[in-house]
Amino acid sequence: MKKAFITVGILFSTMSYSYSQIKGDNYLGLNIGTEKNTTASLGVETETKGSFIGVSYSRFIQDNRRLSLNVNFSKTEFSGGNDGNGNGFSVGYGVLYPLLKNFYAELTPDLVYQNSKYTEPANNRVDRNNAYSANLTGGLLFVPFKHFGISANLASLSFRYNTYKSSLSFNNQPTETKRSSVALNSEGSLQNQNFSIFFKF
Repeated sequence: MKKAFITVGILFSTMSYSYSQIKGDNYLGLNIGTEKNTTASLGVETETKGSFIGVSYSRFIQDNRRLSLNVNFSKTEFSGGNDGNGNGFSVGYGVLYPLLKNFYAELTPDLVYQNSKYTEPANNRVDRNNAYSANLTGGLLFVPFKHFGISANLASLSFRYNTYKSSLSFNNQPTETKRSSVALNSEGSLQNQNFSIFFKF
């Protein structure tokens, strides 16, 4: 029992030490995210579930200021039984604001490119999408140990431009559309999660 109290005491004393994020620090992270959307069109409701996994590297160019590069691989499932996959990358500039010991709010403007491919075997259909977006993301970052921490995105404001091409044709011409959109996304809900576990060195 005495050993257990000593172990807990060491753990809390370690967590109480303040670890600053200073110029020259590096983060190597594993990113995980989930997303669920429901849309209705012409009386038909469609549910989309997505997940992604990726890696990230960040370097602090100033105290509490970091540049980040992220690469991810995604998978999407539709309620009709179709699925898709994709990959992408992003670059961002994170600004950390200390809140409590080892606990920060972070505001990150970033640029993202994502390409994806969706298949519909029943109709021999293949759709391809390229998305370019500029985001402003708010999140939280917690560094309880000297070399390990976790961060989570809570919400983001994004401007997105999409190019969409389908193998389905009209008058012997492939279907192709282009569109832009502005969206405010909640990434801290139970359905939409986006977080990173990172090693600091």
